[in-house]
Amino acid sequence: MRSSERVDGPINDAEVESFVTLIAEGIRQLRDEDGIVIHATGIENEPDMTPQQVVRAVVRLRAELDKRGLTTVKIIASEA
Repeated sequence: MRSSERVDGPINDAEVESFVTLIAEGIRQLRDEDGIVIHATGIENEPDMTPQQVVRAVVRLRAELDKRGLTTVKIIASEA
């Protein structure tokens, strides 16, 4: 999933979509299967992302959350 051989390199551009889909689906499953309501989620604990990838990830994550009826889940992004 990394863009280089280094362990601490940023995520591959091609994997951003899969990463945010995984987040959205996990939140949906927690709601639907366990009754756990998530009010906010972040995108930058793991993996590292470039600033451009963060923007893309936030936009795509909002779309993925909305598609699953999770319109009230807020997205927290890094300020750095």
